[in-house]
Amino acid sequence: MTLTDAILPDESKLCVNNVQIINRTMTISVSSADQKGVCPHCQAISQRVHSCYQRQPNDLPFAEYNVRLDMLVRRFFCDNDRCETKTFAEGISKFIKPYARRTNRLANQQQQVAFALGGNAGSRLLTILGMPVSHDTLIRLIRKVSEPEIHTPRVLGVDDWAKSKGRSYGTILVDLELREAIDLLPDRTSESLANWLKEHPGVEIISRDRGSEYIKEPLMGHRMLFRLLTAGI
Repeated sequence: MTLTDAILPDESKLCVNNVQIINRTMTISVSSADQKGVCPHCQAISQRVHSCYQRQPNDLPFAEYNVRLDMLVRRFFCDNDRCETKTFAEGISKFIKPYARRTNRLANQQQQVAFALGGNAGSRLLTILGMPVSHDTLIRLIRKVSEPEIHTPRVLGVDDWAKSKGRSYGTILVDLELREAIDLLPDRTSESLANWLKEHPGVEIISRDRGSEYIKEPLMGHRMLFRLLTAGI
Protein backbone atom coordinates (compact mmCIF):
# COMPACT_ATOMS: atom_id res chain seq x y z
CA MET A 1 0.00 0.00 0.00
CA THR A 2 1.32 3.43 -0.93
CA LEU A 3 0.88 6.61 1.09
CA THR A 4 -1.72 8.02 -1.30
CA ASP A 5 -3.71 4.76 -1.13
CA ALA A 6 -3.73 5.02 2.67
CA ILE A 7 -5.35 8.48 2.51
CA LEU A 8 -8.67 7.01 1.35
CA PRO A 9 -10.65 4.50 3.44
CA ASP A 10 -11.28 1.04 2.00
CA GLU A 11 -15.06 1.48 2.09
CA SER A 12 -14.82 4.42 -0.33
CA LYS A 13 -13.89 1.99 -3.15
CA LEU A 14 -11.84 4.78 -4.75
CA CYS A 15 -8.35 4.55 -6.22
CA VAL A 16 -5.82 7.37 -6.45
CA ASN A 17 -4.79 8.30 -9.99
CA ASN A 18 -2.71 11.42 -9.44
CA VAL A 19 -1.64 13.94 -6.78
CA GLN A 20 -0.89 17.58 -7.51
CA ILE A 21 0.21 20.28 -5.06
CA ILE A 22 -0.25 23.97 -5.81
CA ASN A 23 0.57 26.44 -3.05
CA ARG A 24 -1.01 24.94 0.09
CA THR A 25 -3.65 22.84 -1.68
CA MET A 26 -3.23 19.16 -2.47
CA THR A 27 -5.50 17.95 -5.27
CA ILE A 28 -5.98 14.18 -5.39
CA SER A 29 -7.47 12.72 -8.56
CA VAL A 30 -9.59 9.67 -7.75
CA SER A 31 -11.99 7.33 -9.50
CA SER A 32 -14.03 4.28 -8.57
CA ALA A 33 -12.24 0.96 -8.40
CA ASP A 34 -15.43 -0.89 -9.41
CA GLN A 35 -15.92 -1.77 -13.06
CA LYS A 36 -19.69 -1.86 -12.71
CA GLY A 37 -22.53 0.13 -11.23
CA VAL A 38 -25.64 -0.86 -9.30
CA CYS A 39 -28.92 0.90 -10.08
CA PRO A 40 -30.22 2.47 -6.84
CA HIS A 41 -33.84 1.84 -7.85
CA CYS A 42 -33.95 -1.74 -9.14
CA GLN A 43 -30.50 -3.00 -8.00
CA ALA A 44 -29.65 -4.15 -11.52
CA ILE A 45 -25.93 -4.37 -12.30
CA SER A 46 -24.62 -2.53 -15.33
CA GLN A 47 -21.25 -2.16 -17.04
CA ARG A 48 -22.40 0.15 -19.83
CA VAL A 49 -21.08 3.66 -19.19
CA HIS A 50 -23.31 6.49 -20.36
CA SER A 51 -21.07 9.45 -19.50
CA CYS A 52 -18.71 10.88 -16.88
CA TYR A 53 -18.53 14.09 -14.87
CA GLN A 54 -16.23 15.64 -12.26
CA ARG A 55 -16.84 16.42 -8.62
CA GLN A 56 -14.40 18.44 -6.53
CA PRO A 57 -15.31 18.05 -2.86
CA ASN A 58 -13.06 19.10 0.00
CA ASP A 59 -11.57 16.45 2.26
CA LEU A 60 -9.66 16.28 5.54
CA PRO A 61 -6.32 18.16 5.52
CA PHE A 62 -3.08 16.23 5.23
CA ALA A 63 0.33 17.34 6.57
CA GLU A 64 -0.75 21.00 6.73
CA TYR A 65 -2.14 20.92 3.18
CA ASN A 66 -5.75 21.64 2.33
CA VAL A 67 -7.06 18.62 0.42
CA ARG A 68 -9.43 18.66 -2.53
CA LEU A 69 -10.56 15.59 -4.42
CA ASP A 70 -10.85 15.65 -8.19
CA MET A 71 -13.37 12.84 -8.42
CA LEU A 72 -14.37 11.19 -11.69
CA VAL A 73 -17.97 9.91 -11.45
CA ARG A 74 -19.52 7.69 -14.11
CA ARG A 75 -23.15 7.41 -15.18
CA PHE A 76 -24.34 3.98 -16.26
CA PHE A 77 -27.22 2.79 -18.41
CA CYS A 78 -29.78 0.71 -16.52
CA ASP A 79 -30.32 -2.48 -18.53
CA ASN A 80 -33.53 -3.40 -16.71
CA ASP A 81 -36.38 -2.66 -19.16
CA ARG A 82 -38.89 -2.51 -16.30
CA CYS A 83 -36.97 0.17 -14.40
CA GLU A 84 -38.06 3.78 -14.86
CA THR A 85 -34.47 4.95 -14.44
CA LYS A 86 -32.62 5.01 -17.73
CA THR A 87 -29.24 6.17 -16.38
CA PHE A 88 -27.79 6.46 -12.89
CA ALA A 89 -24.62 7.71 -11.24
CA GLU A 90 -22.38 5.22 -9.49
CA GLY A 91 -22.96 5.24 -5.74
CA ILE A 92 -20.24 6.41 -3.36
CA SER A 93 -22.61 7.51 -0.59
CA LYS A 94 -20.53 5.88 2.14
CA PHE A 95 -17.78 8.39 1.42
CA ILE A 96 -19.70 11.45 0.21
CA LYS A 97 -23.39 12.30 -0.11
CA PRO A 98 -24.99 13.31 -3.41
CA TYR A 99 -24.35 16.97 -4.30
CA ALA A 100 -22.21 17.47 -1.17
CA ARG A 101 -19.22 19.78 -1.33
CA ARG A 102 -17.32 17.96 1.41
CA THR A 103 -16.67 14.31 2.24
CA ASN A 104 -18.61 12.68 5.07
CA ARG A 105 -15.52 12.48 7.29
CA LEU A 106 -14.73 16.19 6.80
CA ALA A 107 -18.34 17.14 7.56
CA ASN A 108 -18.20 15.00 10.70
CA GLN A 109 -15.05 16.75 11.97
CA GLN A 110 -16.50 20.18 11.26
CA GLN A 111 -19.72 19.18 13.02
CA GLN A 112 -17.84 18.11 16.15
CA VAL A 113 -16.04 21.46 16.31
CA ALA A 114 -19.36 23.26 15.74
CA PHE A 115 -20.90 21.52 18.76
CA ALA A 116 -17.87 22.34 20.90
CA LEU A 117 -17.31 25.98 19.91
CA GLY A 118 -20.32 27.18 17.94
CA GLY A 119 -20.34 29.06 14.63
CA ASN A 120 -17.91 31.99 14.79
CA ALA A 121 -15.25 30.47 17.05
CA GLY A 122 -15.51 27.12 15.28
CA SER A 123 -15.02 28.77 11.88
CA ARG A 124 -11.87 30.55 13.07
CA LEU A 125 -10.36 27.36 14.51
CA LEU A 126 -11.21 25.21 11.49
CA THR A 127 -9.55 27.75 9.18
CA ILE A 128 -6.33 27.35 11.18
CA LEU A 129 -6.66 23.54 11.07
CA GLY A 130 -7.00 23.50 7.28
CA MET A 131 -10.75 22.80 7.20
CA PRO A 132 -12.14 26.28 6.39
CA VAL A 133 -15.90 26.68 6.58
CA SER A 134 -18.29 29.55 7.24
CA HIS A 135 -20.04 29.98 10.56
CA ASP A 136 -23.42 29.66 8.81
CA THR A 137 -22.46 26.23 7.47
CA LEU A 138 -21.42 25.10 10.97
CA ILE A 139 -24.82 26.11 12.32
CA ARG A 140 -26.50 24.13 9.52
CA LEU A 141 -24.38 21.09 10.40
CA ILE A 142 -25.61 21.34 13.99
CA ARG A 143 -29.24 21.62 12.91
CA LYS A 144 -28.96 18.50 10.75
CA VAL A 145 -28.49 16.36 13.85
CA SER A 146 -31.77 14.96 15.13
CA GLU A 147 -32.64 15.76 18.72
CA PRO A 148 -31.99 12.88 21.13
CA GLU A 149 -34.96 11.13 22.70
CA ILE A 150 -35.66 12.48 26.18
CA HIS A 151 -35.26 9.76 28.80
CA THR A 152 -36.61 9.79 32.33
CA PRO A 153 -33.79 10.04 34.89
CA ARG A 154 -33.90 8.49 38.35
CA VAL A 155 -32.28 11.56 39.94
CA LEU A 156 -33.46 14.84 38.41
CA GLY A 157 -31.75 18.19 38.89
CA VAL A 158 -33.92 21.32 38.52
CA ASP A 159 -32.57 24.83 38.13
CA ASP A 160 -33.42 28.03 36.31
CA TRP A 161 -31.45 29.57 33.45
CA ALA A 162 -31.50 33.10 32.10
CA LYS A 163 -32.79 33.80 28.60
CA SER A 164 -32.34 37.51 29.33
CA LYS A 165 -30.65 38.08 32.70
CA GLY A 166 -32.96 39.72 35.20
CA ARG A 167 -35.92 39.66 32.80
CA SER A 168 -36.75 36.22 31.39
CA TYR A 169 -35.95 32.76 32.76
CA GLY A 170 -36.54 29.14 31.86
CA THR A 171 -35.95 25.80 33.60
CA ILE A 172 -33.13 23.37 32.88
CA LEU A 173 -33.54 19.69 33.76
CA VAL A 174 -30.43 17.58 34.36
CA ASP A 175 -29.84 13.87 34.83
CA LEU A 176 -27.57 14.09 37.87
CA GLU A 177 -26.36 10.51 37.55
CA LEU A 178 -25.24 10.94 33.94
CA ARG A 179 -24.35 14.62 34.50
CA GLU A 180 -26.04 15.82 31.33
CA ALA A 181 -28.88 18.20 30.49
CA ILE A 182 -31.96 16.41 29.16
CA ASP A 183 -34.53 19.15 28.58
CA LEU A 184 -35.30 22.89 28.75
CA LEU A 185 -38.64 24.35 29.83
CA PRO A 186 -39.78 27.75 28.52
CA ASP A 187 -40.34 29.23 32.00
CA ARG A 188 -39.53 28.55 35.65
CA THR A 189 -43.01 27.93 37.01
CA SER A 190 -44.04 25.00 39.15
CA GLU A 191 -46.87 24.26 36.69
CA SER A 192 -44.44 23.62 33.82
CA LEU A 193 -42.29 21.35 35.96
CA ALA A 194 -45.35 19.46 37.28
CA ASN A 195 -46.60 18.86 33.73
CA TRP A 196 -43.17 17.56 32.68
CA LEU A 197 -43.11 15.13 35.62
CA LYS A 198 -46.57 13.84 34.69
CA GLU A 199 -45.38 13.17 31.12
CA HIS A 200 -42.16 11.48 32.32
CA PRO A 201 -43.04 9.19 35.26
CA GLY A 202 -40.21 7.38 37.00
CA VAL A 203 -38.25 10.17 38.70
CA GLU A 204 -37.37 9.11 42.26
CA ILE A 205 -35.32 12.05 43.56
CA ILE A 206 -35.46 15.73 42.65
CA SER A 207 -32.66 18.11 43.53
CA ARG A 208 -33.65 21.77 43.17
CA ASP A 209 -32.11 25.18 43.77
CA ARG A 210 -33.05 27.49 46.65
CA GLY A 211 -35.85 29.26 44.77
CA SER A 212 -39.34 28.83 46.19
CA GLU A 213 -41.12 28.50 42.83
CA TYR A 214 -40.37 24.80 42.39
CA ILE A 215 -42.02 23.75 45.69
CA LYS A 216 -45.40 25.35 45.16
CA GLU A 217 -48.69 23.44 45.28
CA PRO A 218 -48.71 21.90 41.74
CA LEU A 219 -45.71 19.76 42.72
CA MET A 220 -46.97 18.56 46.07
CA GLY A 221 -48.98 15.74 44.50
CA HIS A 222 -45.76 13.95 43.49
CA ARG A 223 -44.53 11.51 46.12
CA MET A 224 -40.85 12.19 45.73
CA LEU A 225 -37.92 13.14 47.88
CA PHE A 226 -36.87 16.76 47.37
CA ARG A 227 -33.28 17.54 48.32
CA LEU A 228 -32.63 21.23 48.84
CA LEU A 229 -29.20 22.36 47.74
CA THR A 230 -27.78 25.43 49.40
CA ALA A 231 -25.76 26.47 46.32
CA GLY A 232 -27.91 25.18 43.45
CA ILE A 233 -27.20 22.19 41.20
